Amino acid sequence: MYHQQKHQKQLQQPDYYQQFVDSLNKSKLTQQKYIQVFSYYFKWLGLGENEVNTLITETLLDSPVEVRKIEDQIIRYIKYMANIQKLARSTIQVLLYAVFNFYTINRVNLNRSYISKFIPAKKRIQRDVAYTHEQIIHLVNSSADPRQRAMVLLLASTGMRIGTLPDMTIGAISKMNVKGYTDHLYKLTVYEGEPEQHYTFTTFECARVLDLYLAYRERSGETLKPSSPLIREQFDCDDTFQVIRPQFVTRSAFFAMMDKILWRSGLRTRTKREQRIRHEIMRSHGLRKFAITQMIKAKVDFSAREFLVGHKHSRGLDVNYDRTAEEDRLLEYLKAMNLLTISPENRLRKQVAEQEHTIQQKLTEKNNQIEEMMRKQKEFEQLLQSLIDS
Repeated sequence: MYHQQKHQKQLQQPDYYQQFVDSLNKSKLTQQKYIQVFSYYFKWLGLGENEVNTLITETLLDSPVEVRKIEDQIIRYIKYMANIQKLARSTIQVLLYAVFNFYTINRVNLNRSYISKFIPAKKRIQRDVAYTHEQIIHLVNSSADPRQRAMVLLLASTGMRIGTLPDMTIGAISKMNVKGYTDHLYKLTVYEGEPEQHYTFTTFECARVLDLYLAYRERSGETLKPSSPLIREQFDCDDTFQVIRPQFVTRSAFFAMMDKILWRSGLRTRTKREQRIRHEIMRSHGLRKFAITQMIKAKVDFSAREFLVGHKHSRGLDVNYDRTAEEDRLLEYLKAMNLLTISPENRLRKQVAEQEHTIQQKLTEKNNQIEEMMRKQKEFEQLLQSLIDS
């Protein structure tokens, strides 16, 4: 009887941590990020994952005094992040958001406005800029293998976040031929199956590098399937077992890969882990900023641009009502194709292709005009002959 009552009590005990996880009605990647950053908080408190539920008590739910204790605890956490870890204001805000969400979803009403007063002021930093074409050329040339070159050009030509790559499969890309061009590009479905799903396009240059990378994997013995990772873990060509069983690359591995490319290119110097240096160009987000900047420079339609780079909030009600056709968004993307192309040789190649396309169009128009004139001439001659005959 005692054990039965104890079991029933355990069943009635809410799983506060699971309730927090279930409330994250977002993409898989965002869920993982929330769970990860919240773990920093309860680990700071010295708790394991199986002890997180102890953060919520019946006393806390009913007592304003206990709530104020939690507020003071979070303020100490802020001071730890600011003074010991030396985190930037924006980073602290992101970490706190998960903490606030945990307590809010479990009906603990914190005074967020009061707590936020203790977040350090934003420091004056160097201007945050995007990578230049020259710097990205250094990144591509410093990449040790086709996998790294494909990663850099994917980020630079699409404006994707680097966090979208770990779960992206080969099935998420589809080859597209564009009328008037001999080369092909790729359409990429980003966050496939998630609420944030959208599509974007690559440059012809990126498509060629991606083709080389995938061909290299096939030559090494891998059978490419729609479910295979687009960017897979590195493998040893001498180890057939590794080659034929592709594994997805973790998010942290992508950032580590980006660090190595930056060090080899000379755009950054290796520093100790505890040295937190604010760089003028963000590690991978600088490539996203590059893509968006080039689209703005090319005067790509605002709504099309925001859709292609996965911005939802800036589009307002367009998110619900915009039904722009894929071919129209592709035409807008093509406006920026030359600016998004990194190699000078490839930019020149595209310009030549565009000029040839323009010349061909003009020749076709001229031929049509000549044919129309000849038709009218023939009609006039027939009319004249009929008048003579009559």
